[in-house]
Amino acid sequence: INAEYGGALANLSLRYDDIRKQCVSSGVLKNLINSMTAHKEEAEVQEQGCCALCNISTNQPAIQAQVADMGGIECIITALKVHKSDEMVVGNYRELRIDSNYLSSMSDL
Repeated sequence: INAEYGGALANLSLRYDDIRKQCVSSGVLKNLINSMTAHKEEAEVQEQGCCALCNISTNQPAIQAQVADMGGIECIITALKVHKSDEMVVGNYRELRIDSNYLSSMSDL
């Protein structure tokens, strides 16, 4: 998954609830997380990936749990560490509703 695909996914999932659910059931969400993991150093992939994860999981507790189970939270934390001065990565992180107990355990962030 490249940055353009991540951007399109972010836009579509923001507007359509059924696309959010299809992202999980079709494996797109897992592919997105895998792509972000494989391309940690590529800022645009991380920006669009974080935006897509945010849009897919906003107000969707079941999807948020699946993002966590698939390693999405660790992926986002890695993106924050590698691209800590990138406003898009940081901004999308702030929009995510991640369990505060989990984040408090990440003391080196």
